[in-house]
Amino acid sequence: MEKLRNARANSKRSFSRINRNLLRHITDKAEPSLVQDCWGELQTAWSDVERKHNDYVSLLSSEQEMEKEDTWMDEMYDIFSTTKKAFFSFNNETMKNVKEETGTNEQNIKQPEIQKLKMPLFSGTQDDVMSFNDFLKMFDDLIGNNSAYNQSAKLMYLKSYLRGNALDTIKHLSTEEKNYTIARKFLTEEYLDTDVIVEEHIRKLHDLPPPPARDLPALRAFFNTARTSVYELKAFGYDALED
Repeated sequence: MEKLRNARANSKRSFSRINRNLLRHITDKAEPSLVQDCWGELQTAWSDVERKHNDYVSLLSSEQEMEKEDTWMDEMYDIFSTTKKAFFSFNNETMKNVKEETGTNEQNIKQPEIQKLKMPLFSGTQDDVMSFNDFLKMFDDLIGNNSAYNQSAKLMYLKSYLRGNALDTIKHLSTEEKNYTIARKFLTEEYLDTDVIVEEHIRKLHDLPPPPARDLPALRAFFNTARTSVYELKAFGYDALED
């Protein structure tokens, strides 16, 4: 127990150090590539914080202890969320400046190196097909809704974040501007079937085995899993508590 708590504390310290560096780079208006690299490090550190936290709380035995740790994680999430907003604001401002410096003709805009913009990859396997909506939202936040990129560049970036079946769906398309819209259409039709996603979340809720009444870690895991599906259903306009 103590070992897991120390591991979580070390993970938090590493996250906090990277977070401070990233915010300093943003404040100092550092090179965009440096900010992008630091953001990638922060995402990795955040995943480690979540994993170490879950390992620790899974061994807690009282509801009071769990509520205290929920507060700890909420505070960490607030920190990460605030930095995430600052990063996207910096990124949007950088792209705006690039556009102003190179003229309003999108064909003349110098595109940043493709490997500098980091985000999770999507392969379209059965294990991650449910995550396409989140992937698309993140892509749009970073690139899709950014007017500093022309359609051809957006398609190149989109392809670079795809693997396996998902990449096979659009890899035959050339990087002509008109094909960006076509690529999104193909991917959305293949991986954003609302009915299938809703049915899958309902199935998960229905098949979720009830935990033992006095097993607090199992209860916590049960509610966390159920809450994820409930919030996903709400995003598609379904209230699982009423429907």
